[in-house]
Amino acid sequence: MHVVSNKATAIIPKTHSFSVCKPITMPTTEDGKVLPLTLWGAPTSSSTNRIRVALALKKIPFVLKDPGSPAVMASEEYRKQQHPLNQMPILEVNGVKLRQSVAILEYLEETFTEVKLLPEDPVKRARIREVVEIINSFVQPTQNSGILKVIAEHDKELAVFLPAVFPNPDTGELAPYSGGDANLFPQRFIHKGFRAIESLLAQNSEKFCFGDEPTLAECFLVPQILGAKRVKIADVKSTYPNLYRIYENVIGIEEVKATLSDILTLFG
Repeated sequence: MHVVSNKATAIIPKTHSFSVCKPITMPTTEDGKVLPLTLWGAPTSSSTNRIRVALALKKIPFVLKDPGSPAVMASEEYRKQQHPLNQMPILEVNGVKLRQSVAILEYLEETFTEVKLLPEDPVKRARIREVVEIINSFVQPTQNSGILKVIAEHDKELAVFLPAVFPNPDTGELAPYSGGDANLFPQRFIHKGFRAIESLLAQNSEKFCFGDEPTLAECFLVPQILGAKRVKIADVKSTYPNLYRIYENVIGIEEVKATLSDILTLFG
């Protein structure tokens, strides 16, 4: 006879052994001078700019190499860069190549700990990651240049097949994608994502998203606001005053302003 016990049983996981990876060291010259890291990516790329903001906040020296530059594309160094999706950014540290912006940011946070972009409090860390994921998983992919190219090529088909699930940015009402302008597609997602983040930060009157110091949330928010301008959302400041206030506080940091000077000149 099978007896069911109401007593809770603790499940103890098996111990797994992992090989210990040798930490990556900063590249140096023969006399011990620290060389800058190499960041491969376009200055108009939101994903690349997340890394640039983090490096600036952490005061880590780096060199940006734009793969769109003919000189870079013709170099043997560029041809050696590898990414299974043929994407940027890639951060190169002492010959080791790190890919995907979230993975790179986590590496920087775990390795360069003098300036922290995540607090010790686990709830606050989760709140920051909420903002990170809204932008990284929901908003930004829709403005990817490859996606916009497909939309432009299949504009009429999308106007027919996309369901009425994108809120009109002016009225908030559900409306189908009307076609005619590829920017309309990411604009809908950006507005919806910004509304969500604005609601999460509705009670915030602090300098940054979660206090008096910038975090990983700002590393994603600043490039996304620049991305919104790139797809011709002209009213970001008036529509999302809280987000824009935080954006202005971040780009007011001297290191960030200098690092993003090229993209700020275009869209700032």
